[in-house]
Amino acid sequence: MINEKANRLQDSYNLIVDVHKYVDDLIIEAKNSSTKGFSTKQLCHIVHSVFGGKSYDIAFSYILNKRGLSRFSDSRF
Repeated sequence: MINEKANRLQDSYNLIVDVHKYVDDLIIEAKNSSTKGFSTKQLCHIVHSVFGGKSYDIAFSYILNKRGLSRFSDSRF
């Protein structure tokens, strides 16, 4: 029972770390591309399409915290 809970916690932690790394990589790619980049919502949708589940919320919160925002304002990267 305890091992199952520990495994679920580890899985959720791994998801958070993976999503944060993926968001960072997407932002770098967006800044290096010749297009106009991605909006916050677009980045979150891309992350959700790759990771599914709660990844949209994780990415959204991470982007807000990364930019030092306490509320949503859609911006481009």
